[in-house]
Amino acid sequence: MMHLEDCQIAYRDISTGYPLVLIMGVGGTMSEWDREFLELLASQYRLIIFDNRGIGDSASEDGNCSISTIAEDTFQLIRGIGIKEAHILGYSMGSMVALDLNENHPEIASSLILYATAMNGKETADRISPYVDIATPEVISVHALFPEKWIASHPDLMTIFPPPSHPINGPAILRQIKDTKYWKTDYETLSSINIPVFIIVGSEDVITPPDAVAEVANAISGSKMMKIPGGGHGVLYQQPEKMAQCILDFLSDKVPENSGFLKRL
Repeated sequence: MMHLEDCQIAYRDISTGYPLVLIMGVGGTMSEWDREFLELLASQYRLIIFDNRGIGDSASEDGNCSISTIAEDTFQLIRGIGIKEAHILGYSMGSMVALDLNENHPEIASSLILYATAMNGKETADRISPYVDIATPEVISVHALFPEKWIASHPDLMTIFPPPSHPINGPAILRQIKDTKYWKTDYETLSSINIPVFIIVGSEDVITPPDAVAEVANAISGSKMMKIPGGGHGVLYQQPEKMAQCILDFLSDKVPENSGFLKRL
């Protein structure tokens, strides 16, 4: 547990190697990362995963879930652990956190992996809101995460998710969605990014559609974008091995020269 000024952040420090920090999306706890995905990444990197403030075991005094606040929490966590720089991976809302983190603390990220990203938080929040119902056990419908054909062919799809460590927190999810609406970035900010950037999106994503994700990719000079056929917003859970491998391939030569770690061959 890392105690910050106005909250405490629950985290896990997994494996050894050059650090890779994973930032979860709306409502997700660190226990909800796909296990196969984590195991594959941890075979080559030191992973830092955590509960965003107000979610899981990360308590917050004021309920503030803004993107900038979570980004500052992430920075303080990384520094508190004693990490100088790291690869940063963000999923959906977490990718916005990663971009905000890089804008305000550009010294921390040696590369960015933006999975299901966007330039405009309001547009993303507006797309996910129709799929949210706190009266249902899952709160966010699986139809937000997966293509209809894939859902129809996977009647047991709920079993693909890791068992949640906490009951799903509907009010906290609504706060995160509301606060996401106030975040956005622009071409000028994105064009100033001068580190390697890998962008991933499912071809059938209805929350961060490929065209919207491509706007981010087009704004970042030299970025690499991968569109996974048949993938939805939750393509991580559809194809965890492929997701992990494409990330490992991207990172294989991205370890800074002065880090003390060897590049993967």
